[in-house]
Amino acid sequence: MRLQIGFMSTFGPCLSQGTSSILQLRMISDFIRRDWYQSGLKLMMGKGFNQPEQKLREHPLGDKTIADIAEAIIGAALISCMDTNNRDMAVRAVTALVCSLDHDVLEWSGYYRMYKKPQYQVVSPSAIHRELAEKFERKHGYHFSYPALLYSAFIHPSYPSAWSKGIPCYQRLEFLGDALLDMASINFLFHRHPDKDPQWLTEHKVW
Repeated sequence: MRLQIGFMSTFGPCLSQGTSSILQLRMISDFIRRDWYQSGLKLMMGKGFNQPEQKLREHPLGDKTIADIAEAIIGAALISCMDTNNRDMAVRAVTALVCSLDHDVLEWSGYYRMYKKPQYQVVSPSAIHRELAEKFERKHGYHFSYPALLYSAFIHPSYPSAWSKGIPCYQRLEFLGDALLDMASINFLFHRHPDKDPQWLTEHKVW
């Protein structure tokens, strides 16, 4: 059993130019179980009766299988550029495979350009915000250019918005941080344990 992959457009130009393409996958088998019959006898009924040979050799894949293969292609594109630490090819693979007008990014830096700083982030920080940022910097050595972001990371959802003066709670930042922790742990496990199967990697990722 082998897998045949075809594209409506060539994969290379699609990745380099961002052209949307439709990924087509099908299973091709040299042994056709539906058409198999003992030598010398003719098939008179069944799913393979009066069907073209080419059609019998093609078996459609389920959506889950196609999604898994698309994700594997993206992973392969990411690993292929690890030596240069350039993730642009992986980003182009995502753009080519998702085929969405909402995702037209062709390079990693494009994600940064998509981010629009909210008003609370860029306003002049208050004395409380600066004091928190200074304490954090003395303890951890990291300087926050926007102290309001750090202050937001400490605001619980139950904290009255009137007291936070327009600075949101930590939930959006938590969403982003959780994704980055996930990415860091996956990278560590994948490269540290090249002999482990996906089940082992998944189990250790959630620890």
